[in-house]
Amino acid sequence: MKTVLCSLSAWLLVVTTFTSQQTNAAPPIAKAKDVEFTVIYSADTLAVGDMLYAQISIKNITNTPVRIRNFLCLVIVATTPHVREYVESYGEIPGGVTFLEIAPNESFTFERCLDLYGNDHRDDGSFDPFDPTLSGQKMTLTATASTTIHGDVGLEGVTDWRDHALKATDEITFTSPLMSRESYETLIKNASSEGTRETFVTNFSPKVSGSARLYSNPRDDSRVCKLVSETLPADSSSRRAAMITLAVNEFAKTKRINVEFNALRLIATTLQNCSEVERAFWMSTINHELESETLQLRMGVPKEKAELFRKHFDKSPSS
Repeated sequence: MKTVLCSLSAWLLVVTTFTSQQTNAAPPIAKAKDVEFTVIYSADTLAVGDMLYAQISIKNITNTPVRIRNFLCLVIVATTPHVREYVESYGEIPGGVTFLEIAPNESFTFERCLDLYGNDHRDDGSFDPFDPTLSGQKMTLTATASTTIHGDVGLEGVTDWRDHALKATDEITFTSPLMSRESYETLIKNASSEGTRETFVTNFSPKVSGSARLYSNPRDDSRVCKLVSETLPADSSSRRAAMITLAVNEFAKTKRINVEFNALRLIATTLQNCSEVERAFWMSTINHELESETLQLRMGVPKEKAELFRKHFDKSPSS
């Protein structure tokens, strides 16, 4: 009997230890069937030359937690009958390649500003921001991602990367260009008299840039943003980007309360005219920039600015 009891105790210890290890084990790496992958764009129609934003979301549709890599290997390709352009390739790696745990029915979401008018150098066409023939054409946007990275094959049940591949497709219609090439040439000619020609040509396509330039604020950049904000149509996302960038720069550098308030009010008013995706991009970008060590240490912007910005929009997001 004693031998039997000892054996039973040992078996119970093994079972208890195994159960404890199962309980403490990390959630499984998500497969494509475990998540819902969606990409929402900031507009259904887009003026040729204007800025386009994307909101990427991965939702856990299982009833248990799952993990995904925080580096999604995201690629978004835009195509028309004559153009195939990589407008987003990969993404940021916040804190290195690690796993993110997503609870049931919760999502991992982030926004990107797409490089629609750049050149991916693949010799398969590119979008001309002044091309009137694009007006009326439908652009197909195909987004692909993965819940893992290739190095995970062989790790924790990852046997085939295709089981983890994600895909989402949408379509956007181009409308007439924001401006003609002739108007653009006139603008940069006038800008050159203020010493901004080089910056204008580099950063205005005709858009401000692919991301906010909040702490890199030489005089020429401000002139470009001011010119954009005064020139482009009122409903242009490029114009809104210029206005927000100018206002955030003003907010970041000023020590006067009334100037801070006016800058915050201008940001809020401009954000009201943005789509939800565009607004989410700017809120995330501004918060990130105001919290950056580069801004706080090298540029001498107090860290309290980030808290002040957050409090203002937490209290009154639409004012």
